[in-house]
Amino acid sequence: QEALASSHANRRQAYASARRCAHLAMEYAGLPSGPILRGDKGEPGWPEAMRGSLTHSRELAGACVARRRARCSVPDSVGIDIEHLGRMSSGVASRILTHEEDDRLKGSDEAERLRLATLIFSAKEAVYKAIYPLAGLYIGYQEVSLRLDPAAQTFTARYVGTDERNRLIDSGRGAWWQLGDAFLTKFILESP
Repeated sequence: QEALASSHANRRQAYASARRCAHLAMEYAGLPSGPILRGDKGEPGWPEAMRGSLTHSRELAGACVARRRARCSVPDSVGIDIEHLGRMSSGVASRILTHEEDDRLKGSDEAERLRLATLIFSAKEAVYKAIYPLAGLYIGYQEVSLRLDPAAQTFTARYVGTDERNRLIDSGRGAWWQLGDAFLTKFILESP
């Protein structure tokens, strides 16, 4: 509550709702529950035995948790994100899409291009949320290139930046769902 004392009521509600989802997910997974505080950069601080991710929008909130496995060279991590359709502009799409992604969308009409750009934006947010606890680095939208599989509603990510610590992204896998007018995306990094 201290972390949000000066925040607007809607922000406090979204924060609490996402954390309530996290506690339900911990209970469902049989994980020990504990407070999920805010880190120095605003990221969630998870209890020691787990990794997780939170997301919220105007009317949706969600959480995903994963148990950290002992004796693995790469800890498991997960990222999720929710993005609503209708908020993406052509200018924003140009900033988040790599040239490769934009080329793949060239045959789409503008409405479909913006719909897919919203999906890609959400997926890149999920990728960032999964890698940040492991590498601790900011990743720009142009540093991750996605390949969507619409039939399976899955995606893969390839790191195209210069910091080797973020190469873990290449081993991850993602999925998406459309919930009404929003996309929910998930990206998982698992130990070999």
